[in-house]
Amino acid sequence: MLAARNDYNFDHPDAFDFDLLTHTLRKLKQGKSVKIPVYDFTTHGRQKEWKTVYGASVIIFEGIMSFADKALLQLLDMKIFVETDSDIRLVRRLRRDITERGRDIEGVIKQYNKFVKPAFEQYIEPTMRLADLVVPRAGETMEPALRAVCKDVRIGKILIQTNQDTGEPEVHGCTNVAHVTILHIPSDHDVQEDKILLVSLLMAEMGVHSVAYAFPQVKIITTAVDKKVNDVFHIIPGIGNFGDRYFGTDAPPDWSDEDIDKPSC
Repeated sequence: MLAARNDYNFDHPDAFDFDLLTHTLRKLKQGKSVKIPVYDFTTHGRQKEWKTVYGASVIIFEGIMSFADKALLQLLDMKIFVETDSDIRLVRRLRRDITERGRDIEGVIKQYNKFVKPAFEQYIEPTMRLADLVVPRAGETMEPALRAVCKDVRIGKILIQTNQDTGEPEVHGCTNVAHVTILHIPSDHDVQEDKILLVSLLMAEMGVHSVAYAFPQVKIITTAVDKKVNDVFHIIPGIGNFGDRYFGTDAPPDWSDEDIDKPSC
């Protein structure tokens, strides 16, 4: 009844069966097969059937409370924390709980404010310090490396977001057009063009040409160039959230393996 009214705290460590988790993970690391319960997120309970999972040399264990139990921590050989902005977490939760689990928006927001957000701040966010690797929020991934190499560099941040209705960039993510927009800012403040470096984790071929045409003396540094953009000028396959591209999750709906050039023999 509490779960149906969104009054049960599923985000507290006490809601997790850590004894079963550690027992299961230990057997998987030993190469043994295990049976794990199947949870029904609509009825808030375990189903009658169990799922068989087989041991492997590499096991990926994922969950918001992965670092919350000491016995479980001892079984993890490498710990990765994927950091995401709170607004993105809320949007993903709303989309998932409403479309996939049949819940209403009022109940989802009530549960988020009452349990999810406080639990994140109390139990999840502090465990970031236990991680061997932290995948930071998109837009901040290159800054530590840049500061390590260029210790005296002055870094300023300008947020540019594309207006989804007009397709135009707004100064307040960047698309190809936004790169051109942002380069006008230092130019308008009398910064010499040949002193500007455009560093982008990923660019589209079309964007590289656009920037080079508008600012021929600007040096462009990027890790990869994707060839295509979709009808709203998002790069295909693109990077999306850094963690999504790195771990292969939440691929754009218009992306497929066929969009990647196959190497020739």
